[in-house]
Amino acid sequence: MQQRVMYERMQKHMQLVQRANVCDGACQAGCPKPHTYLEVMQHNPLFKLLKCDQTHPDGDQSQAQEWTCPGAHVDVKFDVARFVTSKRTPCLDGWDFEDGRCRRSHSLEELLWFDPLFKTRECHSGPRCTAMTCRFYHSESDRHRLTQSARRGPAPPQATRDDYVGKQDPLPLIGKTHSDLTFVLELRRHR
Repeated sequence: MQQRVMYERMQKHMQLVQRANVCDGACQAGCPKPHTYLEVMQHNPLFKLLKCDQTHPDGDQSQAQEWTCPGAHVDVKFDVARFVTSKRTPCLDGWDFEDGRCRRSHSLEELLWFDPLFKTRECHSGPRCTAMTCRFYHSESDRHRLTQSARRGPAPPQATRDDYVGKQDPLPLIGKTHSDLTFVLELRRHR
């Protein structure tokens, strides 16, 4: 379910934010869309991390479609599953990570992109929980609400994680945390 929710949120975000889509290469001078994977990922951190779930018009995964499609079409020599799993954990060092290669999330916004169910279920330990980075909620004020795409019935009136879908600003530190992945993807694209 989480993969589906993540993909749906990414698709919605791409409809709302032009910079969350890569340029198809048929652009004019002054094109507002990004031309590299890293530029796209700063506005769409899930780009190329989730398996493609689209049926393409010609039934084939051509190079142009592979380049512009937000989903991953091929396996790359990069452990995407491990990367996504690590992004579901907040970094305790915040913005002060040393080596520039920290793969954890460095903001609530980034964390919610990678873990759409973050803080939606109650922690079994409750207030006795000692985990530094518990993904479950411990009080109602700590709880995040599921969005319409993640559950049945009307969406709750409170602020939800979809507050970040459609946001125009780039995510901080994506340039550092996604650099290894974008390097591998760009090498593949330019072969």
